[in-house]
Amino acid sequence: MALMAVPEPAEGPDWGPMPPHDLGAEQAALGAMLLSPEAIADVARLVVATDFYRPAHQILFATITRLHRQGEPADPVSVNAALTQSGEITRVGGAPYLHTLTESVPVAANGGYYARTVADLAQRRAVVETGTRLVQVGYSGDGDIGDLMQVAKGHLDTVRAKAAWTDPVALDAVQGTLPEFPLEALPEWVGRFAAAVSDSTQTPPDLAGCLALAALSTAASGRVWADTGQWSEPVCVYTVAAMEPASRKSAVFAAMNEPVFAAEEHLVEHMKPVIIEAALTKRIADAKAEELAAKAEKDRDPQSIADAMGAAESAGELSVPHQPKLVADDITPENLARRLAEQGGRLSLLAPEGGFFGTLAGRYSGMPNLDTFLKAHAGEPIRVDRQGREPDFVAKSALTIGIALQPEALSEVFATPGGRGRGLLARILYALPADNVGYRTATSVPVPPDVAQTYRHRLTTLLYSLWNLTEPVTLTFTPEARQRITRLLYEEVEPQLRPEGRLGQIRDWGGKYVGAIVRIAALIHLGDHLTDGWARPIDTATLEKAYAIGEYYAEHALAVFGAMGNDPAHEIARKVLDWLTKTTPGEFSARDAFRALRTKQVAKAGDLEAPLALLADLGWIRPAPVPPTGKKGGRPPSPKYLVHPDISGPRA
Repeated sequence: MALMAVPEPAEGPDWGPMPPHDLGAEQAALGAMLLSPEAIADVARLVVATDFYRPAHQILFATITRLHRQGEPADPVSVNAALTQSGEITRVGGAPYLHTLTESVPVAANGGYYARTVADLAQRRAVVETGTRLVQVGYSGDGDIGDLMQVAKGHLDTVRAKAAWTDPVALDAVQGTLPEFPLEALPEWVGRFAAAVSDSTQTPPDLAGCLALAALSTAASGRVWADTGQWSEPVCVYTVAAMEPASRKSAVFAAMNEPVFAAEEHLVEHMKPVIIEAALTKRIADAKAEELAAKAEKDRDPQSIADAMGAAESAGELSVPHQPKLVADDITPENLARRLAEQGGRLSLLAPEGGFFGTLAGRYSGMPNLDTFLKAHAGEPIRVDRQGREPDFVAKSALTIGIALQPEALSEVFATPGGRGRGLLARILYALPADNVGYRTATSVPVPPDVAQTYRHRLTTLLYSLWNLTEPVTLTFTPEARQRITRLLYEEVEPQLRPEGRLGQIRDWGGKYVGAIVRIAALIHLGDHLTDGWARPIDTATLEKAYAIGEYYAEHALAVFGAMGNDPAHEIARKVLDWLTKTTPGEFSARDAFRALRTKQVAKAGDLEAPLALLADLGWIRPAPVPPTGKKGGRPPSPKYLVHPDISGPRA
């Protein structure tokens, strides 16, 4: 029988010949983290795993902070499960030791106090280690005394420089824990199925939620508009979720879109005899027109000519319906415009990969073609010229996009020439679900049959009822909902678009934010009222649900634009980081950075405030202590910053 590792008893700071440490403070800091997410943030700001003296505590700290970064609970039960899965539970003393830790801290809010003790003692151990090295250097008898002194100074400088520094975070990394898709804001039958698919596939709810929204949009595209009283929006969305390879994107995609593909197949079968009959009628009419034209050419009499002209006009008025198409996959922008024209201006682009965006960016043609993409989001007219035929004209186009792709493909989207300048990037609702690869288990819960059947039946009902509409319908809002839209637009979102505001760095995306909420509200409304949603106005409760989803997308958009380097603050911060890497100063002033980096993008010293604050948040620099001001006063000195000792290391 294997023996369980027995934890050491708590100790005070009675070090004796041992290196400086305080197991009681380490236990209290970890206990606070297990009890409170706020304590996790407080402790993690002050220490790193190697600051803990006991190896078991290093494992516990690393596990707690990893779970917290992934947005998962870090309570004793969750930590125990994670350690059991990784095979490290016995190394930390088993589940009972986790209970010991929570009992060792009087108040979780004191976690920061104990963390400072842990950090201080880690620093003392570094001093002891450095002293031991210096003793060894002194006794070695090798080298000039000046060289020995320089070595000693280097060791001490290293200890001093690393004091309170933690590992910096990559500039391109997504910071913080992004919110999960609020499935509860979707229509009840949609949210239940999306949650069940997420549980069954062991994937984050984000992917199922985004694809559910795209499925609803597929039903509404080209059929429904939403009128706020100030402007109108076509009810269609472009949503893109970026997930790592092997994260089961295809399984979620198949489950969420199965009713859409089944409905398309049914429509094709339903229209087949209609298309055959129309084609035969057209063929007979064309043949009759040809026959009468030949007769008129031969007879040359007025009646024969009149008969031929009448037959030709009748044949010209006949047309053969195109095969119904709800969904396209890998298609060029040119063919997309043509297909939209064939389908009366409505189509969905649904795919578990992002190959379409490479084609859009001009992978094969060498030139990006954004016109159809832009017009079909705004509901604008599209004209398709055809060789030897009259051009097709779509008065109101509407495209849905629901794509799950890999982060590399997302980078390709952002690299599209003109993508941001022409508004391509601003039209997309981005999602960055948490990475689930490596944390899945052998057990999963199948989707309940009744939940799947309800989703299939109701989505199909919505698809058919909107497909059969002969003219587009316009949804309206209740007076209260219209007032809420006005407040949202001018009082809440508009101030966020200022340069210093929350959405100031993505003003192009933020400018379409309220419009996206209006579209989402219409989709939720249609899902709640399957057969008569167009006969009743959208209420405030529905609008608030859409706002919750909109806030989800806003947070993810900020992360995506930042990670992709399209946020000016990130771009300038990268330049600052490159400059620091090349010059490797231990300290610099904001004036030094401005002089070195002054360009059109950094036209004044204030342009560096946000980038320097970002680098400080990520741990690459930190404000230097402000020296006392002199008696003469005068101009305040330029802010100074200390530089992380590992600044020349890798940054991505």
